[in-house]
Amino acid sequence: MKKTLKFLPFLLLLLFPFLAFSQWTQVADLPQYKHRIAGFSIGTKGYVVGGVTETATTFTGANTSANLWIYDSLTNTWSAGPDFPGGNINKPFIFVINDIAYVGSGDNTNFYAYDPSTNTWTQKANRPSASEFFWGIGFAVNGVGYAGMGGSANLYKYTPSTNTWSTAIATGIPSRGSAFVFVYDNKAYIGGGNNGGTYYNTFYQFDPATNTSTQLANHPNVYTLYGYGFSNAQGGGVASGYSGYNNHHTYNVSTNTWTAETYIPSSPQWG
Repeated sequence: MKKTLKFLPFLLLLLFPFLAFSQWTQVADLPQYKHRIAGFSIGTKGYVVGGVTETATTFTGANTSANLWIYDSLTNTWSAGPDFPGGNINKPFIFVINDIAYVGSGDNTNFYAYDPSTNTWTQKANRPSASEFFWGIGFAVNGVGYAGMGGSANLYKYTPSTNTWSTAIATGIPSRGSAFVFVYDNKAYIGGGNNGGTYYNTFYQFDPATNTSTQLANHPNVYTLYGYGFSNAQGGGVASGYSGYNNHHTYNVSTNTWTAETYIPSSPQWG
């Protein structure tokens, strides 16, 4: 199915993850048509890295990139940053710790840190060579990064102070890739995704303090694939993705309930 991206409404989630939107506002178009990208926010700026570059009329899936694009929410403008030095990356995993973004992918084991204060990349210890990073997730809790679950049930922990990766951590969550994730109160909330021909709307809390998981209320869609997770004051949510491209749902941790929010007012899109 052909779905290219230029206008990125979900970028607002990257810039302002604490909001549950009652309305959407269109902002400046991304300068390139992209999909299979990943994003993060630091301060008042949003960042989009890697992915596949297309045109308005073609969809090949072949033009993987290393581009970094920077969106300034104060001026509503985009600028090009330095390319990811580790080569072209497809659906990267990212986590942010102390205003430094850590970026890797399933395409290779290269792993780099991006410092927006200097606009530079620094090479870090290669990620483990396991296959669980392609279409995986990334998040940070208490100054430590986690990545993996690309078609598996495992996560790997990265500690910036020692520049080291752990061995595999079994989450207890059924194997899946292309899941969404958000963090609330030092716990990760992971849901959706697929494993081969099985598609999921199941949803779990993962506690890094004990490496245990708890199943929670299912996402309302029949399944959710390639969705973009975000945190807010009540917990978090997910927007876009397969099975409801324009959907936007929020999750309340205290009540273990999902709420359908205002649809994204644009053409259908996925990550």
